Amino acid sequence: FVSNHYGWASTIFILSSFTISKHLSIKKKYKIIILFFQIFSFLLLLNSACRSAILALSISLLYFIFKEKKVFYKKLILYIFLISASVYLSLNEDSAFQFILERTERQIEEKEEGRYETFIVMKDKINAEPSKWIYGVGMFDYTVLSKVETKLKQYHNSYLELLFGGGIIVFSLFILLMIIRPFKVFWRKTGQYSLLIFPLVIIPFFESDITAGQFLFFP
Repeated sequence: FVSNHYGWASTIFILSSFTISKHLSIKKKYKIIILFFQIFSFLLLLNSACRSAILALSISLLYFIFKEKKVFYKKLILYIFLISASVYLSLNEDSAFQFILERTERQIEEKEEGRYETFIVMKDKINAEPSKWIYGVGMFDYTVLSKVETKLKQYHNSYLELLFGGGIIVFSLFILLMIIRPFKVFWRKTGQYSLLIFPLVIIPFFESDITAGQFLFFP
């Protein structure tokens, strides 16, 4: 769990430092210091093997590459860096990338991936009572999971909590208000300033059930 914290913090720092370097006028020596910590944070992120953090950073960089039009040389550097990193990680048997793939495959095969397991259990349960797809089994009601042998006794994922607990209507409203509308604002206005929307949508909602702290960034 601590390694996840390293991964999340690294992603937040890397994307925040992009904003600082791009929009603030700072001395060259500070830019060099920031670059050093960006590299350090990236290595720490890989070593953390945190899937949600790596996913958030990957989507953010892809957005930057395809959306940004004014900094061709930076995009070229990112292309080269991402391709080189991907080739290295795919060929290195001891890399964090291979570790993540092997761990994920093992967890699914041995039914150790808790979120996937709870998804299957709840999907089968609600398919047996299709009307519950509309209104759910009740928010924070884990009765079904408590009666079967699963690694997790709750969803540990906000999206699953809303889908199974609140039903399709509540889940759809959440996606509209917390994902689609903020992303439209991001795409039209704030995307040129900050890429933090990706980790703030992926990391908190994928890693735990609904909590108050997850909404601090969506006033």
